[in-house]
Amino acid sequence: MFKQLRIKNFKSLADTVDLAIKPLTILVGHNSSGKSALFKALLALKQTAESRDTQSPLVVNGDYVELGSYGDFIYGHDLSRGFSIKAGLSGDNLFSDIVQRALNSSYKASEVPSHSDDIGFEVKFQYNQRTRQILVKTVEATGKSKYLLRADRSRKGVYKAKTPLSSGNIVLNKFYLLRPEELPDFESLSEAQLAEMKMSLIHFLLLTGFGQFIQQSLGRTHYLGPLRAAPERFYIAGGETPQDVGLAGERAIDVLRMHSRLTGSSDESRKLVGNVEEWVKRFGFSLEVKFSQASSTVYEVLFIDPHTNIPVNIADVGFGASQVLPVVVQGFYSPPGSTFLIEQPEIHLHPKAQATLGDLLVELSKQDRQVIVETHSEHIINRVQLRIADETIDRSDVAIYYFESTEQGTKIKEVDLTEYGQYVNETLPKDFFDENYTESYSLSKAIIARKKREEKPAKAR
Repeated sequence: MFKQLRIKNFKSLADTVDLAIKPLTILVGHNSSGKSALFKALLALKQTAESRDTQSPLVVNGDYVELGSYGDFIYGHDLSRGFSIKAGLSGDNLFSDIVQRALNSSYKASEVPSHSDDIGFEVKFQYNQRTRQILVKTVEATGKSKYLLRADRSRKGVYKAKTPLSSGNIVLNKFYLLRPEELPDFESLSEAQLAEMKMSLIHFLLLTGFGQFIQQSLGRTHYLGPLRAAPERFYIAGGETPQDVGLAGERAIDVLRMHSRLTGSSDESRKLVGNVEEWVKRFGFSLEVKFSQASSTVYEVLFIDPHTNIPVNIADVGFGASQVLPVVVQGFYSPPGSTFLIEQPEIHLHPKAQATLGDLLVELSKQDRQVIVETHSEHIINRVQLRIADETIDRSDVAIYYFESTEQGTKIKEVDLTEYGQYVNETLPKDFFDENYTESYSLSKAIIARKKREEKPAKAR
């Protein structure tokens, strides 16, 4: 999971500065203010890490996001600019675990520098206008106060990057030794110089280990977009259990069906199905979700009507049910220690259901799942505030960021809450409140002004 993010020169994000990422992180702001750019940067890394392309250090057009050309997504469309992504990672004993996996007991623990487990990475990209290639400029494995490991295109050492710096991954993971004639005469080296070379090798192995860890972290990041798949009257049975519900939630039904068949033999499946049914009920859509086999390969999804107890095809329940189901399924399908990115989960939901979404996001974040949500719903935020007030979730586990489009790019401001969930007025951006708040405030002012006008003639008489 992420502890911190910082993105520079990506789309409208000139510099996000360091953003603390909490178990529940909420992104708000007007349309085209840069909120989704943060997701796209992470998704570009994710599709790079999962790609089989061994030539591209950054896959800009892939399964998760299509960014176009370098000029399309670099800030200001300035090809001379580089861009970077920095992330802090959370977890117990991260550094020691990475060391153990990377070195594989080849070195004693005492030979490896001791560092805090507060670690992360930073990748800096640049564009070669002559060759029209995106290159990795530097990769750093960062620690609490300074970098732990660094690989740089402009510097040479005992190990040198194979061309280009990245070979299919976002971090350096394939090196070759310099030519024998470039290597020093080992017999003439002092003990201090030999120790330095040994440490260089350790750093190379550790950097490889960090690369693998970053890939795993990105693999545990799941994304659900704002436009989710419409319900179908019949579904074709698949043979494999999907890894996630898909970008539009198109595989949510497959996930739920496959695990519904395993509830008798798997505690994990039983828990998933139970959580989904409980939350679908809380949204007011169904008492139970069932699957009816129409043929050997075709089935339909039935919601048990909470008022009549009659099975109803999901296509007849209403659009809201099919829109919220992928959110619930992916939320509980994401394993502990994962990050769930979701855009506008409130689409097609009435205010009461939007407030229930706030409860769902709070519950997921309390179960060792990180949730980063982009929303326009004040009902979600209000419910989160309520849960802070009634101590369901701690204030320190929630972050709200307001994105504002300016001439200097997107500006991001944290909206502070008190321990009781109230806004700290000094941190409220001018346009933070939803239009409903503005309209209500304007209505109150208009009523007061009209009453004052109506009182004046009466006093005159």
